[in-house]
Amino acid sequence: DSTQFLLARLERQNDMLDNDPKSVCIESNVLKANMDVVQSLINDIKTPEADKIDWDFWTALIQDYTAVATKLPHLLAAKLQQGLPSKLRGLVWQSMSQASSTYLETMYSQLLSESSPYDKIIERDLARTFPGVELFKEENGHGQTMLWNVLRAYSLYDPLMSETQAFCVFVRLMETYDMRTMFTLNMEGLQQRLYQFSGLLSQILPKLHSHFHLHGIQSAMYASQWFLSLFAYTYPLPLVFRIYDVVFAEGAPETIMRVAIALLKKNEEKLLSLGEFEDLLDFLTSRLYETYNNEPTGLIKDAMELSSVITKGKLDEFSDSYVHDMEDQKKRAEELVAVRFNGRFDRSKKDKKKDDSKKREKRSGDNRWSLNPSLPNSRHSIATMQNLTRSNSMLHQQIEDLVTAYSHLQKEHAEITEQLVGIKMEKIDLVNEVDAL
Repeated sequence: DSTQFLLARLERQNDMLDNDPKSVCIESNVLKANMDVVQSLINDIKTPEADKIDWDFWTALIQDYTAVATKLPHLLAAKLQQGLPSKLRGLVWQSMSQASSTYLETMYSQLLSESSPYDKIIERDLARTFPGVELFKEENGHGQTMLWNVLRAYSLYDPLMSETQAFCVFVRLMETYDMRTMFTLNMEGLQQRLYQFSGLLSQILPKLHSHFHLHGIQSAMYASQWFLSLFAYTYPLPLVFRIYDVVFAEGAPETIMRVAIALLKKNEEKLLSLGEFEDLLDFLTSRLYETYNNEPTGLIKDAMELSSVITKGKLDEFSDSYVHDMEDQKKRAEELVAVRFNGRFDRSKKDKKKDDSKKREKRSGDNRWSLNPSLPNSRHSIATMQNLTRSNSMLHQQIEDLVTAYSHLQKEHAEITEQLVGIKMEKIDLVNEVDAL
């Protein structure tokens, strides 16, 4: 049930913030004051949207999100499915994530005065971020400047990974919504999310999972961008905003999984009809949303209906399995190294024994044949053992050769896959640039 999940998410978030010394002060009174200003402005303008806004509900939620979510979880879940009022979305997000913090706002002002070692990297990516959105089109314009400030400040706040309210929400999103590990060194969190996603796909859509496997489609080829950008890389912003509405209420990993599985489930029949690698990858990276006719509500509804199937408990099970598999892989790698080392050691030891045996035979002379008539059988046994030793050594060598060949094939496959995905991403960037022109 979505309401149960919402309450569980709220409880976990409160526990994390209680144990976080950086969370210090949540300024709900500031949000309430901002809400009053927004309400006054919207009512003065007399927009059609103003008449549809449940001012009492949203005012209460912004003032005390925890209380409203606890007392009215069913109503909140219904409101989330309908979508937040666009004019109030920023305030609601701050309240949901408990990001209105005097501590963070003060820190943000201090960080803006410092230089970041990631300045050049951030500057390079600015122009490529939302090139089709009017706010971010102008180079060094207001939108790019705000984004630049937030990213630089975060890169200093969290050096392992960078306008004031946006920074505070971003910090909360990374720290209390399980997003940070996807961007740290080696992207351990992303690898774990992809493992969880593959597990869910195999359980919920087994035919589609088998179809992808048959045609060499791996989850990382199309789902990585979903987790890293929360669908913002290829999907329209109205949909992305609706996804964030649910993320702040129910958590990032769970919401992304539900949206991803909902997209694939809706397009399962079409995907099963595609039999070429490139056609499948193209559809997965750019055409899944077409079936919803650019209407976010349908997708959000389908995703939230998966709340009872894709739960935190289920994701935790896959996390445990992922850790276990990683440990098994490490153990197998260590055993393989040991086998290869011992194989060489055994061959060296057996070669030494063979030389010693020949020397002893030479010293004993031919008279041993007359002293022990059973020795021909012993000689035959020795020859047999030597043959077995040679065979064993050859098998060890063959195993090593096969392992080496397999490693090369895996590396080549990974490189080819990376190239294909890179080409696909470049194609999408070019399309965005053309659209921007």
